[in-house]
Amino acid sequence: MQMHRLLDVRGTGVSKKVVQLASPLQESNTIQLKYLRFPPLPLVTFWYNAILDLSDLSAPEHLHIMPQSSLAGLAHYLTQLVNAGGNRLFRAFYNESANKFEIDNLQSALVFFSIPFADYMNFPTDFPPNAHWEIGISEKVIDAYSHYRVSVKNVKGCHDGRDYDEIIGRVYRDGRIETHKHNFRNTTRQLDIEVRAARLDNETEAYESETEWAVGFEIL
Repeated sequence: MQMHRLLDVRGTGVSKKVVQLASPLQESNTIQLKYLRFPPLPLVTFWYNAILDLSDLSAPEHLHIMPQSSLAGLAHYLTQLVNAGGNRLFRAFYNESANKFEIDNLQSALVFFSIPFADYMNFPTDFPPNAHWEIGISEKVIDAYSHYRVSVKNVKGCHDGRDYDEIIGRVYRDGRIETHKHNFRNTTRQLDIEVRAARLDNETEAYESETEWAVGFEIL
């Protein structure tokens, strides 16, 4: 009788983990993705030095924008941004029904947005002091991500016509899971698991979450 195991892997931070096995798995064993409990797939990627605050000309300050899962989340994030002087830079709001992003510059000084972020959001790069913008924008149009990609090392994943990769499942924004059973390449004594966010340009990036994430596998 074949042994059936459900393996639950949990963690925080970067979604990569090595699990030591009590007994090794063989080529005849299979593994299949059963569930993925992650924060919503990012909508807005990480933007390095996305904002240049000039409220203190003696000490210009660059600020980053962290990944966000919605435009409403981005608006909240921008509203919470505080510069080195303890002052909020913006007031922002996203009207989902109208596909409209509103943002106010709360500073009496010019704020600059990086060209990549400005292009992505359809913003000008120069945000005048105390200005108010209303930008028409839809999440469906700017969505940069396709799915979460789950891989396990030493597994015969998906075949590309020449060889197998180590991808055993994909989880899409709507929660749909694309997976089937995969055999191991040889004797395996540990599972090296990683979940990455796949972008629409076919590139992937490591994903990190401050909240606990969980991945479930069925092993036969």
